Amino acid sequence: MKPKMGRPKVAKAKLRGILVQARLSPDENKAISAAVKRSGLSTSEWVRKTLLSAS
Repeated sequence: MKPKMGRPKVAKAKLRGILVQARLSPDENKAISAAVKRSGLSTSEWVRKTLLSAS
């Protein structure tokens, strides 16, 4: 039997289905992009970590 193609299933406990959006000015985007790059994280990881630490 061939292995199934596609993305593997994610456990419901780890499922992230909420999407948060924000509009940024070009200067805000530059500042955030620079912070993300310095952190070495992906943009999603950086945003998630930053928002959680602020909450």
